[in-house]
Amino acid sequence: MTTNKLCNFLQRFHLPLRGVVAPKYSTAVHQQNSLSNKIEFDPSLFKINKKICEPNLSLASLSINSHDFDLPTHRGWINNVIDSPIKKIYDITDPAKNDYSKEDKTTDKTIDLPTNNSSINIEKQAARMIVIRRRKMRRHKLKKLRKKMKFKWAKVKQRRELKKEKAFHAELLAQIHEAEKFDAKKYVQSKFDILDNVRIPSRWKGEILPESMIREFMQKEEEIKQRKLNIPRLKLD
Repeated sequence: MTTNKLCNFLQRFHLPLRGVVAPKYSTAVHQQNSLSNKIEFDPSLFKINKKICEPNLSLASLSINSHDFDLPTHRGWINNVIDSPIKKIYDITDPAKNDYSKEDKTTDKTIDLPTNNSSINIEKQAARMIVIRRRKMRRHKLKKLRKKMKFKWAKVKQRRELKKEKAFHAELLAQIHEAEKFDAKKYVQSKFDILDNVRIPSRWKGEILPESMIREFMQKEEEIKQRKLNIPRLKLD
């Protein structure tokens, strides 16, 4: 580090560093030899040179002594060496054996047979069994009846359908005859008669009167209207 700084400093004066002697450094005798070692320069070299200086340093090897690397003691005494403590060895013995009594603690589940007493009468009920048997018999009988009456019931069904069809055809023929008798002129005249028919009210000016009197009053009122509409006018011949 120091040599690099020295080279950079001498480069400013354009001086070659020939004959520059580097000081020797040691760890143990550094303080004693620091005053004796000096850097010597050649005065003939102090000339202006435009070339770049090339450092030419000569370094000498130092002899290494054993006392340079001795470690200092702490206040002249050395700590005692501490060995690892002795571990306590425990004796391993077999675990205690517990004797368990092997006994069956379950309750006795045996069932004894009933005693043969002739005085006790056990009633046997099979109501559900009878119901199932009757249902099966009904199913069997129905199947047997269907097999027996298959063709008879087919004939009855066919006759019923033919009867319905004949009634439907008769109704259609009746509608055709009625349509053939239809007269358009009479139908139109009947509609006109309904329109021309005058409805006679049951009251006249809030009074209940007979139908004949109401007709007379209505006729008189119609004559008055016609007179007002058909006023005679003078005509120039």
